Amino acid sequence: MALADKTAKIEAVNRDMEDQLYATSHDLRAPLINVQGFSRELQIGLDQLRNRNGRSPEVVAVLSDVDESLQFILAGVARLDALMTSLLGVSRIATRTNPTEQVDLNALLQKLARSVQYQLADKSITLAVESLPVVVGDSARLGQLFRNLIDNAIKYMGDNWERRVHVGVQAGAGERRFFVQDTGPGIAKEDQEQIFRLFRRLPNADCPGEGIGLTMVRKIVEKHGGRIWVESTPGAGATFWFTLEASQPTPIGGFE
Repeated sequence: MALADKTAKIEAVNRDMEDQLYATSHDLRAPLINVQGFSRELQIGLDQLRNRNGRSPEVVAVLSDVDESLQFILAGVARLDALMTSLLGVSRIATRTNPTEQVDLNALLQKLARSVQYQLADKSITLAVESLPVVVGDSARLGQLFRNLIDNAIKYMGDNWERRVHVGVQAGAGERRFFVQDTGPGIAKEDQEQIFRLFRRLPNADCPGEGIGLTMVRKIVEKHGGRIWVESTPGAGATFWFTLEASQPTPIGGFE
């Protein structure tokens, strides 16, 4: 079988999987919303019952148990709803990404830096951004790409004395390689491929999350015709590399 035929079949399978992911995520949200709605109705009913007949110790105990159970149900529903929303976001990358406009990455990163200024100051982290080129892409998705990588760098910075996130680009082998580098604890070799897979998180990760962010990052890069990988040594930080198509060779200016 010719390489082109194999590639076409793989792409068809990927599209089918993305369609199934979207349909499944969308369909699962409906019963979750029902569970959430009826649980809140029960809470309202319990509050009314408590106001009318809540003086008896037995009634108080029963209402307390039921109320606690409802809180667990609502917390579980909220988490599942967040997961479904994230999965819908992953599936929409394939169908709602339009990588055809000129995107000024310097302007994009300046806006992004302002949005994470509090997190950077709160953790005493420096963000340095080199001069970046204009690229062909989807501005919203590229913003999501850089935002997720920078957010991860901030979130997993750890207690290192040097606290820095560095964004830049290198030219080589006929392509532009962008990077987001941090001075965090690093990623073990055996985990470097796994972190891009759905629901995969680093072992012993103590930060909240569903393990979807890097999956979205990978899909955004691939939708733009690029590839992404990570280079890291435990204790020496991590560098996330990815390729994008550049449309202009002239950079505008970086900042720190």
